[in-house]
Amino acid sequence: MECLRDIWLSICENKDAVWSFGEFVAISAVLLIIFAVSFLGCILPMLPGVFLAFCGILIWKLTIGFYSMSWLSVFICAALALFAQVLDFWLPIKYTPTRQGARGALFGVVFGIVFSFAFPPLALLAIFFSPPLFAFVFERAWGDSKMAWRSGKGAFWGTLLGVFAKSAIIFVMILIALLDSFIN
Repeated sequence: MECLRDIWLSICENKDAVWSFGEFVAISAVLLIIFAVSFLGCILPMLPGVFLAFCGILIWKLTIGFYSMSWLSVFICAALALFAQVLDFWLPIKYTPTRQGARGALFGVVFGIVFSFAFPPLALLAIFFSPPLFAFVFERAWGDSKMAWRSGKGAFWGTLLGVFAKSAIIFVMILIALLDSFIN
């Protein structure tokens, strides 16, 4: 708590902040919750993790970091958030060796998202196993079983890599906001 008070005092002295210490602690707690949930959103498709992290950074900019965080950092974080969403769809497709497997993986990504909203308890199963399953099925329907296995395996690793990439991007977004807030 003493560390938060020191941060708050440095903001008040240097940037003419209008927040009381209680408001600062409340906003900080809300931001911590938003960022924690955003990391959960990398795994659970019902939670838009990267979008939540960007909203947290925007809230941070508009409240605590209005004078200390630049708009350039916010725009960089927006670009990173958009890039993470593209990666989420592209990676399962990228790691399948054939066009049929890629179509199956794309269908599996869309199916996994829809299924996760319809049946939230099975969200983890749907998001991790529907791209490999559909890549396998599509490839098996038009090819041999060896290539189908490779397509399913590639779609699984692409999905897993997407989760790690989104987590890393959220971490980088928070790091950019932190560095920009405390360096300025």
